[in-house]
Amino acid sequence: MSLFISMRSTLSILVYSVSLSICFITTGKTGKMSLQYAGLSMLVYIFESVYGTAQVLLNLTYSPYVLASVMMLFFNVVEIYLLGKIVYVIFEKNLSATFYIWLCIIIIANGLISPFSIDLSLLNFIAFNISVLIICGSYWDSFVRETDEVRCWETSKYGKIILILAVFSITSLAYSATHLCLFKKVPSNNYIRLYNNTFRLVISIWFIWFCQKEYEAQTSQKIEHAFYRQLDEPQIPATEELFSDQMPDLRAQYELTEREAEILRLILAGKSNQEISEDLFITVGTVKAHIHSIFGKLDVSKRSQLITKFWGTSQTNKS
Repeated sequence: MSLFISMRSTLSILVYSVSLSICFITTGKTGKMSLQYAGLSMLVYIFESVYGTAQVLLNLTYSPYVLASVMMLFFNVVEIYLLGKIVYVIFEKNLSATFYIWLCIIIIANGLISPFSIDLSLLNFIAFNISVLIICGSYWDSFVRETDEVRCWETSKYGKIILILAVFSITSLAYSATHLCLFKKVPSNNYIRLYNNTFRLVISIWFIWFCQKEYEAQTSQKIEHAFYRQLDEPQIPATEELFSDQMPDLRAQYELTEREAEILRLILAGKSNQEISEDLFITVGTVKAHIHSIFGKLDVSKRSQLITKFWGTSQTNKS
């Protein structure tokens, strides 16, 4: 049994480490702060996995009077905080006061109930799942209320993992309620550990996949931009005043927002996504989201088509 736990823990730590590295690398490439918080979550998972394995191998109990219970609560609170930060960052918002109040309630509830003969590991487990559901609900509420088409497109990428987390939490709460109400018994610690391990592995693997997609998109965009910039450089002067006179008409014709018109002008001036991000003081991810919206409104699928369309029109007007 100890050998199995050690092997499972080693595999988990390996996955967490890979996810942590990829999250931080992709953060540097894309500027997505959500991936930075995801990387910090992986770091917490590594520490928790090491601690949990040592706890099992040393045969420590989950008594409310031992360090194990306190550490379990600590890890849960930190993980909930980081998960909340990921959700709020992708909507470019700060964590609300309600979120911090909820975290305080979890800590105080554990502290008040711990002197009684209640399995604190189950209490932590239930509090953790309820917290995850609240965060999932916060994501969907923010998504439904979001009126910015660009941010809707950017944040929709996280919809699948949020749905998976919600299903995980609902299933676990239903399982716990069934055992407590029907079978009059507490779910085993082995089940709780299995759930926690599976929950974290799913998040880690999803972020590995997500980072790969984001990195591929970033690399593809850079290659395409470098190619067409080199190809069209003699004909395209890199000036921010380019198309400034025409932009009000273009904005009205294609129903562009003020930000989209600004980004379109910079694209036509030969700017890369990174350069646009630095000029406008927004993240590269936000720039990409705006460009996606611009492509849809102008009926093009890539930057080269956009440049060809406008420069062809510009040259025709000149002649």
